[in-house]
Amino acid sequence: MDPYTQFTIPEHTRRQYADAFQAAVQQENAKLANVSIVESRWTAKQYVAKQSDVMRWVVNNTRFGNTSATEWTGGFRSGFMKNLEMEPKKFDRNDGKLLDDIALPTGDVLTNAMYALNRLKDDLFIEAATAGSLGGAEPHITLTAFPSGNIIPVNYVKPTVALGASNRGLTVWKVLEARNRFLKSDVDFDREEAILAISPDMETQLMLDAEAASNNSWAKMVLEWFKMRLTGNLESKLLGVFRVITTNRLTTDSGTGIETAVAFCKRAFLSSPMTGMESHIDILPTQRHAIQVTAYGSWGCFRALDNLVLQVPCDPAP
Repeated sequence: MDPYTQFTIPEHTRRQYADAFQAAVQQENAKLANVSIVESRWTAKQYVAKQSDVMRWVVNNTRFGNTSATEWTGGFRSGFMKNLEMEPKKFDRNDGKLLDDIALPTGDVLTNAMYALNRLKDDLFIEAATAGSLGGAEPHITLTAFPSGNIIPVNYVKPTVALGASNRGLTVWKVLEARNRFLKSDVDFDREEAILAISPDMETQLMLDAEAASNNSWAKMVLEWFKMRLTGNLESKLLGVFRVITTNRLTTDSGTGIETAVAFCKRAFLSSPMTGMESHIDILPTQRHAIQVTAYGSWGCFRALDNLVLQVPCDPAP
C-alpha cells in the first residue's frame, strides 16, 4: 500500500510549525517598519492618536487674579490595522517526510516567509510615510494629503541658488536641506536619531556627487562616511546626523521613474504589535492530498507627525 494514501499531518508538527512561526515573527526585524514607536495599546482595528498642541509658559508674579485657559486644539490621527496573509504554498504529498524540517526556525519555508513578511511591512511603512493621512473630527477618517512643503524638490541644487533646470539625483545638498529642516522643527540630534531611507542607486549617486567635488569639506565628510560603511561600520551616520537604511522598497513614479527617498525621525510613526497570528498546515484532498502551509496576521502603521517626515525625490538618471 502506498504509505502516503492515508497520510495525516502529525499534531506535533502542527504545533512545532506554529511555535516556530510565532518565534520567528518576534525575532525577525524589518528594515524600516522596525523604526517606529510600537503602540502596545493598539489592539483594535482603528487606533486614534491625539496630536500635540502648542504649549507655552509665561512669567506671572501677580497675586491672586483669575486663570485664563485656552481650548486644546491638537488634532487627531488615525491608523488602521491591515489583515496580512502569507501566500499559501503547497508541497507534493511525497514531500510529507520533510514536514519536521518545515517547522525549524532555520528552515527555508519559515525563513522565506519571514523575509516576505518584512518586505510587506516595509512597503506599508513607506506607504504611511508618503501617502495622505487620516484624522480630523470624529470618526477621524478625513483624508489630508502629504504636505507639499515637506517635499524637497527633485531639482533642488543648494541654498541661495535657484532651483535647477533639470532633475537631480541624491546629492549632499538635498541631505543637508533635510538636516536643516529638521533643525527648524527643533529636532535635537543628540537626543534622537534621524533616519534616511535611500535606494542602492541613490547611494551610488551620493558617492559620485562627493567624488566630483572631492576637494570640498562636505565631500570629504561624505567620502569618509562611505569608507566606514564599506568597511562594515553600517551604524556610522551620514554628515554626523542620519542613520542610512538602504532599501529596495521606496516608491517609484511609474511615469517619470523618479524614486523618493524618505528622511524621518522614529517618533513620527506609530505602529501596532503583530496580532492575530495564525499558522496552518493542511492537506488538500482535491489536489492528490498535497500539503499546504500558510499564515495570517494583522499589523498597522501610520504617520503621526508630519513635520518629522520629509520626502526627497531623486532622478535615477539625471
